[in-house]
Amino acid sequence: MIWAASFALLLIGVFAMGPKSGAAPGLLSFAVCFYALVLVINNVFLNPAYTPAAPFHAALLVAGLAIGLQVDEEALGALGRLLAIGAGVLAVWGLWQVSGGGASRATAHFETPTTLAAVINFALLFVLVRLAVSAPRWPWLALGILLAAGLASTVSRGGMLALLAGLLFAAIAARRAGLTLSRRSVAMVAFVLAAGGVLAIAVNALPSAQGSSNLALHKPLGKAAEESSVSRLELYALAVEGIRSHWATGTGYLGFRALLDANREAVPTFKDGDTYFVHNDYLQTFLELGIAGLIAFVGTMLLPLVQTLRHAATCVDRPQVVAMLAAIAAMAMLAMVDFPFYVPICLVLFGMAVGVLDRRLGSAGGFGFSAAPVVRRLATVAVAAAGAVLLGPPLIADLAASHAHRAWREAQGQSAAYWFEVARRFEPRDWRYHWYAGQFWYAQASQTGKPAAASLAEEAFAAGMLANPVEVQNHLGRVATHRQFAKLLPSPATAEVVREWVALAAAVAPHHPGVRAEQARVGSKVAR
Repeated sequence: MIWAASFALLLIGVFAMGPKSGAAPGLLSFAVCFYALVLVINNVFLNPAYTPAAPFHAALLVAGLAIGLQVDEEALGALGRLLAIGAGVLAVWGLWQVSGGGASRATAHFETPTTLAAVINFALLFVLVRLAVSAPRWPWLALGILLAAGLASTVSRGGMLALLAGLLFAAIAARRAGLTLSRRSVAMVAFVLAAGGVLAIAVNALPSAQGSSNLALHKPLGKAAEESSVSRLELYALAVEGIRSHWATGTGYLGFRALLDANREAVPTFKDGDTYFVHNDYLQTFLELGIAGLIAFVGTMLLPLVQTLRHAATCVDRPQVVAMLAAIAAMAMLAMVDFPFYVPICLVLFGMAVGVLDRRLGSAGGFGFSAAPVVRRLATVAVAAAGAVLLGPPLIADLAASHAHRAWREAQGQSAAYWFEVARRFEPRDWRYHWYAGQFWYAQASQTGKPAAASLAEEAFAAGMLANPVEVQNHLGRVATHRQFAKLLPSPATAEVVREWVALAAAVAPHHPGVRAEQARVGSKVAR
């Protein structure tokens, strides 16, 4: 629901700018759209592990691209200021967390410090380029110091590496574009970063609400960082092993989680942990989308960098081009050590940066697409229809399931049953809705002892097993249903069949507590 609302707001922004302000898509835009298309096709047609995250992530990436193509010079300045101020608010939030909030690392609104670092980097690089190529003003100077302090408060090594990569590409692009970087400009950038680091350390040293400071920023390379590096190397090695057997079409989007569940002994540091991510988007894309996905993904990274450096001297609005190139380079570097391309806000920002570059490069950047108005209208209708087909059912299913859970909590069983079934029918390939319905009918069978409820639970869990064979929850639900309600089912499974289901679950997630519990149960007694 949040993704759909965000997508709708982005589309409103695109149409509010008006068709006259838009630019025709060029080579960079087609590269991004090709990656989004590969992602959707792989998710819908090539892999059984369907997830609605794939079409929504693709849609948000393309929506960001559309906004970037619509943004002219004046609008880009306003958008950049808005982004910088918003990131500044997040930086203040993060600084509070590592001081009075008592957190060891800043996350602000996000789940991980590195996501906050990625968002701040987009704004910080925009501010630093502005300071370097124009006469500095104290509001921008203060904002730059605040953003640098927010970045430091995340203690994200990936965020720091990404910033360095962005600055390096900015310096190269500025030189290719003929922009003068004086010693004073370089000193200004260095001062902003140094002052931000000092501010972050000073804020972190302030006493928290408990009366003591954690001083986490003083130890960015301690034992925790060493353990994190070891964990990532183990995750990388596991991903490489998975690629060897799934290099053609991949395991499916967000399929790394299943690979980890089945091979936790290969990642000792994650034996009891959980993650959906390799922490290297290049490896994860190759694993999940196969060779075509990797080629498309790398293309979205390299084309903006290569084309901008080649044509920096001839493009319009060169300072903004340098800033966008720096942001893209930073995200490309961060993707080597984290998962920004699986975070919706990062996808939107990346798409916007590519769109801005494509608009400014124009025909110099490759080729532009122009067509008659009627062709454009037909293309718009086709894209809208595809979007409705791909994004509509997941949204309806999510709304239906949310309403069903609320009705269940309020003891409105008939309403809950109806809406759980609506969710299942709108998204039959999403294992979660079968699991939700199975849980509901399992509870009804426990409470009422009705054979119909037990049969409906069996049907839902069985459908969930078929929808996603590498997700263990429906396996466990079906085993529990036949073990608990064998007398209520018209055709209860034999002990041998139940053992086969448990064996399938064990092959998918051998270390799952529920799987181990069922292994112990069927090893001793199976209800008939």
